[in-house]
Amino acid sequence: MGLPHLADRLIDAVMRRGSLGALLAVSVLVAVALTEVVCVAMSLWLRGEVASDYLLTGAVAPIAVATPMLALFVVMVGRLRRVTAELERLSRHDPLTLALNRRAFDEAIARQAAYAGRHGTTWSLMLFDLDGLKQINDRWGHGRGDTALRATVAAVEPALRGTDQLFRLGGDEFAIVLPEAGLEGALILAERLLALDVRATHDVPVGFSLGVATYEPDRSLDGLMARADAAVYAAKRAGGRRVVAAAASPLVPAN
Repeated sequence: MGLPHLADRLIDAVMRRGSLGALLAVSVLVAVALTEVVCVAMSLWLRGEVASDYLLTGAVAPIAVATPMLALFVVMVGRLRRVTAELERLSRHDPLTLALNRRAFDEAIARQAAYAGRHGTTWSLMLFDLDGLKQINDRWGHGRGDTALRATVAAVEPALRGTDQLFRLGGDEFAIVLPEAGLEGALILAERLLALDVRATHDVPVGFSLGVATYEPDRSLDGLMARADAAVYAAKRAGGRRVVAAAASPLVPAN
């Protein structure tokens, strides 16, 4: 069993049962204690007294034990950091589509609002639903619906700017945060998305109902979401496969 594999096994055990630091500390102390006991026992057995050379061996041996333990510790810390980074990545991504999730979305819009407040910039929010996902699930099964969701992300992400972010909020609801984009720029992107050929399979096309709203510094983020969401429902009521721009309205000011 190689050292990296041993480190993986130990990390798995620690994550299930306890603290990494406590495990390593106990391991080193046990190793040192056993080494001292063995050296003293050998001294008494061979000479009938605790000889200085065995005490010296007892002092040097822990150093020899500590060296591989330190190497193991370094390997385990590196591995643990990678595991932690991967867990953090998974906590911010939707497991089905690999798009960013609702947690990441909440952080992103709060960050955008703070940035806009400091620098006086504008940004827009686009919400969209898949048209007919329920019908796809009912007629062909949820597997086909999952394919439609994954195909949506695969088609939409390449159409975005490098600074734009796509999120799956849940079900068939998606959001796109558009930094430093006004309403006109957001509508251009929406028309581009409507032109995409997205399919659950080759014979099942997927359409979008999109709503676009531009952030207003004196309004709340909940108000921005409400305006974009209302625009999505307006697009659906109009038959779907279209974009509706949210009009500014006197919503509740931000605290």
